Amino acid sequence: MYYIALDGGTTNTRLRLITDGAVSAAKKLPLGAGDAGGKAPWSAAVAKAAKELLSENNLAQRDIAAVIASGMVTSEYGLFPLAHLPAPAGIADLHAGMAETKIDGLTIPCFFIPGIKQNAASAEDADMMRGEEAEVIGLLSFGGAGCTYVLPGTHCKHVTVDGEERISRFQTFMTGEMIAALSSATILRDAVDLSVKGYDPDALLRGYDAAAKNGLGAALFKTRIMKNLFAESPLACYSFFLGVLLADEIQSLARGEAKKVLIAGKPSLRDPMLALIEKRTDLVAVPCDADAIENASVLGAIRIFEYEA
Repeated sequence: MYYIALDGGTTNTRLRLITDGAVSAAKKLPLGAGDAGGKAPWSAAVAKAAKELLSENNLAQRDIAAVIASGMVTSEYGLFPLAHLPAPAGIADLHAGMAETKIDGLTIPCFFIPGIKQNAASAEDADMMRGEEAEVIGLLSFGGAGCTYVLPGTHCKHVTVDGEERISRFQTFMTGEMIAALSSATILRDAVDLSVKGYDPDALLRGYDAAAKNGLGAALFKTRIMKNLFAESPLACYSFFLGVLLADEIQSLARGEAKKVLIAGKPSLRDPMLALIEKRTDLVAVPCDADAIENASVLGAIRIFEYEA
């Protein structure tokens, strides 16, 4: 059984060839909903990449059972816009909400998975996701029900799964984007070196505590003080800076109902988050290994597509 899993984001698109449930080949395109220049160029690039993927693996379009698409491909800027499903929503709801169509240039049937929205009376309590729903479904075997799944990245998601394994609540944090912006476009650019490896546990906790005590704005400036007045190392300055920016996320998790937290994402954010949760909360934190994280969205998309009531 062959599938192509299509994961379209804001800036990148990934196509993975799935052979009997496992990723056997992949292609990455440096364009997405934010910079594809419209549906037509994005569609053409996806079709071209899919054909190349098949040719390189001695397959024809007729060999592929389906293209299963998730992420920003269903946004208003995407290949096939779909309305969000309201939370709570689980695998059965996502399967029922899929839409079948074709991508220009391909004869393979394509199934688009909708995102999920959190309805609320005000913007403060509302939220939305596209793509993370498939990732969470793919990670369910690691965290199970009654767990909050933390997906670090440009826009970090905290996704709570209820006792019926439905996505019930979630919250988005712009932590990754703030790290990039503050370290490159503010006075902190000379104090924060993103090329350092690992983190300093003590400086990380100091940053967290500074943010908890004095707030984000005041704590961030202390990064510059550390460099200029105390000549602290690049690793210490970066770790302090990271602790400051992660404080809101850790405090939000501590206030949540779920006491079990699964941390996915790359080690650069996953490991500091695990350390802060262990030292500053009473939560039970579960790390997720790199292979599971890499393939979570693919596994989730297949599970949603193949679901049978």
